[in-house]
Amino acid sequence: MGRIFVETYPVRIWWNKYYVPYSLYSGPYPPYAGGGGYLLSRDALSLLLHASTRVPLFPIDDAYVGMVAQAANLPARHHPGFMPVEYSPSRHPCHYLNSIMVLHKLLPTDLLHLWSFHQTQVHSCNDSAQDGLTLARANSPG
Repeated sequence: MGRIFVETYPVRIWWNKYYVPYSLYSGPYPPYAGGGGYLLSRDALSLLLHASTRVPLFPIDDAYVGMVAQAANLPARHHPGFMPVEYSPSRHPCHYLNSIMVLHKLLPTDLLHLWSFHQTQVHSCNDSAQDGLTLARANSPG
């Protein structure tokens, strides 16, 4: 489960870091979970491990996991909590803690701040707290 990409093709621009020549792969990639993370069960992990012995290594890791999942006959399931969201300190912490499972560009201090908020104030999160209020307002008294 994750952010699932379907019917995507290899990048054919030679200077791009995701470049894959036609000689290495042709056609669309199988569905795969991409981005900062995905979720799988222990059973699925075991199936992936076993299937990986039958799938040649591939330089694009997300696409490779999709190839291995296809070989293991594991379907990919999309979940909106895995959409690529970049952290912004101007957004209220509840925006991230209520619905997002993966964040990009999160500094260690930001992670500590979100964790502290989760441990002490997440109970205060409700629909009105997700409207883009600033972090300063979230931390102000009253």
